[in-house]
Amino acid sequence: MKRTTILSVVTLLVVATVSLGIAEQDNDKEKPKLDVLIQIQKASYQKGEPIPLKIVLTNTHNEELIIEVPGISSKTDWDEKAIITHLRIIGPGNKDIVPKLTMDTPPISLEIRSATGRSQQVVPVVVLKPQEKLTINIPDISKYFSLKETGKYSVTLELSMAKHDSFLTHVSHPNKTLSKIGEAKWAGALKSNTVDFDINLTGAQTEIHDARPDTREAGIKRANENLSKIAETLIAVVEDEKRTAEEKRKAILLLGKIRDKQSLDFLISNVSMHIPKMKLLGGEALLETPCMYALYTGDWNTAKAVLDSLEKPKSKEDLLRLSGVLESTLTRDHAQAIVDVELAKLIASVNHRKENLKIIKDYMK
Repeated sequence: MKRTTILSVVTLLVVATVSLGIAEQDNDKEKPKLDVLIQIQKASYQKGEPIPLKIVLTNTHNEELIIEVPGISSKTDWDEKAIITHLRIIGPGNKDIVPKLTMDTPPISLEIRSATGRSQQVVPVVVLKPQEKLTINIPDISKYFSLKETGKYSVTLELSMAKHDSFLTHVSHPNKTLSKIGEAKWAGALKSNTVDFDINLTGAQTEIHDARPDTREAGIKRANENLSKIAETLIAVVEDEKRTAEEKRKAILLLGKIRDKQSLDFLISNVSMHIPKMKLLGGEALLETPCMYALYTGDWNTAKAVLDSLEKPKSKEDLLRLSGVLESTLTRDHAQAIVDVELAKLIASVNHRKENLKIIKDYMK
């Protein structure tokens, strides 16, 4: 259910500590040695101009660091809206500029099941090696903050987070590194540097408001055509025998970001494709099946594409992997319910779709 929420850093900190099952701590010994840096491209922007922000998290410790940050699911997957709520922007007249976001209430935990069916609550964490950096790019913070006044602004990041001592991986969340709830050693907030910028008058907003609807639609159409061309190029890279394994893997992961019909059809058709990886780090085993990995980070459109693909014959290996994709994108209960509904529509039918759905249902038990 959608709700309009004005989230402050304090609210997110409460969410983080509740999900961990511990109280906020101020233990300098356990406090993570994590450098939090924010950067903007220039000191002055015109009114209406996009304002990109770069966030760089660096493990300055000489040991591996395991952190839980609300909104960050992995090194390559984060919720931009959730991260925005960690920012504090002070505008002209020393006024706090609060983000107003319409967003789904974010889950504070995930569920995994052991081979015996035992359920366990976990949270996604990020593992950083000594001196390793995690970079997050926000294309335009003005999408989330009302920066209409001209004058001076300052931005600071107050990052709610927790530190864990161990992590695990699980097949139901293959693209994530996980940790058990209640096992964090420290929870609190780390503050970044402060960056300043000015906003000046410009005629750019007038140009945007005067743009005709047909011009905007033409722009959207061109953008979709460009994405389609990029997808074609990436698929050609994967199918090129002269390309290296890493080049093919990167192309597949980029297809998972595009997620147009062409990209999804290719990923689903090749869900069991195996590309060996020379060196595997924690949580990276599924990168050897990159099409499946790319699909796991999908949404309802990905799930719909999977269901539509069941009209064609599928191997049992493909169906096993696609059942995992449905569970990842929809949750297990939701996926099972949709499969049951689809099977109910086909009671009197005998076709590939029905047989594929029955096999997927068995894999979900």
